[in-house]
Order: sequence, then C-alpha cells, then structure tokens
Amino acid sequence: MRSHAWIPVVALALALGLPAGAGPARAANVFALVDTGELYVSGDQGTSWSVLSTLPVPDAAGLLAGSSSLQLFLAGRSGSVYLSSDGGMTWTAVGALTASDVVDLAIRADGDLLALTGSGTVYTSSDQGATFTALGALTAPDCVSLAPGSSGNLYALTRTGEVAESADDGATWTVVGAIPVSDAVSLRPMGTSLFVLTGTGLTYRSTDSGASWTPVGTASQVGMRGLTEVDTQLVAVTREGLTARSTDGTSWTWVGSVNQVEVVALANDVPQVTGIPTEPGTATRLLLSPPRPNPLAAGQALRLSLSLPADDRVAVQLFDAQGRRVASREAVALAAGDRAEMRWDPGIRAPGVYFLRAAAASGAVASARVVILD
Repeated sequence: MRSHAWIPVVALALALGLPAGAGPARAANVFALVDTGELYVSGDQGTSWSVLSTLPVPDAAGLLAGSSSLQLFLAGRSGSVYLSSDGGMTWTAVGALTASDVVDLAIRADGDLLALTGSGTVYTSSDQGATFTALGALTAPDCVSLAPGSSGNLYALTRTGEVAESADDGATWTVVGAIPVSDAVSLRPMGTSLFVLTGTGLTYRSTDSGASWTPVGTASQVGMRGLTEVDTQLVAVTREGLTARSTDGTSWTWVGSVNQVEVVALANDVPQVTGIPTEPGTATRLLLSPPRPNPLAAGQALRLSLSLPADDRVAVQLFDAQGRRVASREAVALAAGDRAEMRWDPGIRAPGVYFLRAAAASGAVASARVVILD
C-alpha cells in the first residue's frame, strides 16, 4: 500500500456548524476525501490531519451537511449517494443517480437534496438521497459547481464562466452573467456576495446576484481545485492540497497542506437546513449556535447560546468521536428567546473531536461539533 503522504485526495470539506453572519464560529474541521477510500479530518483548519473513517465510494465528487453538521451527504461521480449521521464516522448507501458525471451537491430552501452533473442536468431528492428526479437542465455544457445564494435562488457555474440562476428550485435556469475565463472551478456564496475561483487562482466577486463580476484578487497558485466559505472567510485549495484563506478574495494567506495530491473539490459541512427537530411531527425548533470557546482548552467552561420558541427545559450531552457519551448535564429551565444562555464545564477530557447534543423536553434536538485541546 502506498504511504498516506501520497494518497490522491478526491475531495475536501470544511466543517462548520454556523451560517455566515450568525455569530462567533467554532474552530473549523476539515475533511479530506481520498481516492483510496479514507476520510481524513483536521481540527486545526488544515494544518494537521488524521484518518477519521473509511469511505464506501472511490470517486467522491461532493460532500455537504443536511440538517446538522452530523448529517453529511456524499456523492460519487458515478452517481452513488451515501449518508452519515455521525459526522462522517460511518456511512450508509441510500440511493443512486442515473448519471456518471456528478460534480456537486447542494440543498435547496425546502430541504431537498440537489445534485448537478457535468452535462448540466439537475437532480432532486425529497427522501434524503434514496430516489432522484431529473429537473431542468442547463443549456451550457461542462458544469462545475452548484450553490444556493443568500436569496434562496440557486446558482450554477460552467467551466467557461457562465453563471446561471434558478428562481424555481432548479426547474428552469437562465444565464445571468459570465466571466471571461476558461478554467472556472467553483462558485460559492459568502454573505450577500457570490465568489468564483478559477484554476489559475483568480478570484471574482458579484454583488448583484451573478449579473456582473469583478476580479478582486489572485491566490497566486496554479491548479486551484476548490472554494468554500468558513466563518466569513474564503478558503481555497490547490490540486496538491495547499490551502489558503482570504476575508474578501483580494489577498490570500497560505495556511497549510493536506500533504496529498489530486484534490478535486472543497466544501463545508455548514448545516443547510436550520433547526434540527429529529422526531417526525416535532413542532418545537431548537437552534444551537456554535459553542464558545472552540477549540476548548481542558478545564474551560463552554458558553452555549440556544434559540427557543417557547419556555423549555434543555439537557446537554457530550459524545466522543466513537459515539460514546462522556459527559452530561441535567436539564435546566430556559426562557424563550433567540439567545438563551447556558454555561457548562464538561470536565477534563482527552484532546480530540467531540459532539455536543442539546435536547429539549419538547422533543427537539440540536447538535454541534467541539474540539478539545490539551
């Protein structure tokens, strides 16, 4: 078997549990999908890496989160779709597309899963990837990226720079703008802007929903492969796994390396559906902002901020990466509101990745990832 230092990476995903602008974010975890089937994870924004699990698909094309940072969808280029309910530890085959050129995944405003093919067909699934239906197709060939905008409309990008918009959940598409390039790689939103990264590192920005584009900077590297947004920062990756960050796409700072080659995608696991009522019919929606501080030093107390539509009692539990409960706090009464605050010291724990679960007496549940340091 080859040394892990030379295993080709086929996808990356930045882990984040908070939409842009929703408050202080926890430290990012980065997932690296490699073609030998391992899932690598970094808890320090891409500086160091370890193997988290083994993937069931050798041709990963996209990864994103559904209703929480623990619910991840994975698609292979050949159309196979897998679901993880524990943040990437284990995976279950849920369905498949009748396509062999899947390039990206997204989730639209109603929670349905979307898949884009290189030939321009958009597929949708309303049953978490079990079955798919073809929607409208883009007229421009060689599609590379799919993403929702801040308005809820969908945007698709072709390699030759055409940007198409759909205002009806992917049923019909209209080309609204174009960038004069031949190597567009990825389109991602940040706040109310859209950003496009090219293979030569050029970064373009649109503030009018894709109608016009302005070159704002360059990552000063060739072979760029992916772009995502992490806590109001853009993160880009090269084919060889070098990662860079920028606050606005104008200037970039190189921050780390996956120490792999052949990276083909970058994504984050920001929950695409807000609120996590895990039981069917649960009316209460419990929202948990990322815990602070995060990473958490041993002996520090977590500050938790929850949004409750009604007065409730909320209990908190902490699970390790193997799914074992390692700490818990009894339910406490919290008043309704957008920022119900709770402080909790989970005790001295071994350094690593943990999962926090907040459960309300009404039945609603929300989750977040926590990194504990030495």
